Amino acid sequence: MSKKNIGIIVVISISLVTLYFISFSDISTNAKEDTLMDEFENLKGESIVIEEDEFDFYSQIVRKKINDHSDEEKVKKETKKYIQDVYTQYLIANYLDVSSPYSFEKLKIDMEQENNQRKIKQEKGEKFYGVVEFELEDYIQYTLSNLQLDIVDALIQRADESLVKEAEEYLEANPEQFTTIEAIEYEINREGTSEKKTITRPEMSTLEKVDSALFHELFYGEEGAEFELDDNGESIEGKILTKTTDEYHMEDSKNQILKVYITRDIYDELIKKIGKHNPIKLDMSS
Repeated sequence: MSKKNIGIIVVISISLVTLYFISFSDISTNAKEDTLMDEFENLKGESIVIEEDEFDFYSQIVRKKINDHSDEEKVKKETKKYIQDVYTQYLIANYLDVSSPYSFEKLKIDMEQENNQRKIKQEKGEKFYGVVEFELEDYIQYTLSNLQLDIVDALIQRADESLVKEAEEYLEANPEQFTTIEAIEYEINREGTSEKKTITRPEMSTLEKVDSALFHELFYGEEGAEFELDDNGESIEGKILTKTTDEYHMEDSKNQILKVYITRDIYDELIKKIGKHNPIKLDMSS
């Protein structure tokens, strides 16, 4: 074989090897594994139609949240958005196996069952948080609060390396948001009597689910902050006396850090993204 032919073969061999490594490099770069959040990109639920009576009910909630009640177009727009967010949260919760699909009628049935259980507990003298009997508007707020907690907990259980890394970066960028409350001492004034109570960190997750209003006041309030709550028509006044806190560290508080990150930085965007691909429809002809 001539030297010329040998040279050609060598050049071709080098070119093929070079092409192989370039192609393999491109494949490696593009073969990015799906993250937990990527799972929701194509999440599709059954099409849902909101009838007029259901829409009117939600519009009453929205009217209490916005200042200008006279702007009916704004009320309609905000009501549709509110219902869309409710439906989308149920869609996500159902996908994560923490809830059944959204149903306005089922919400009413669930409320009746919850009220019956609370009445039985009251008759037996058993302690429970919150009102004895829910109105539908308050029950939906209560349910949505618990639904969000269940969704966040499910996302934490499914957290992958990508989500954990994002949470670590969020922690480094926002250290002021990551303090753990070890205990809260507070005072409750009811019917002229005053009672001091203390809630510790292990008890807070239970309080968050059963009495989200009290939890919100205690968890987010500062020392010395006063608050007022409605307990089954009775006005209750309270005051935060002391709060004992500590800093989060990823090695021993990973789930808590993930919870803060998902709740404050991911949750709303996730609802918006999935809702965009699962729009509700309105039927105002009834």
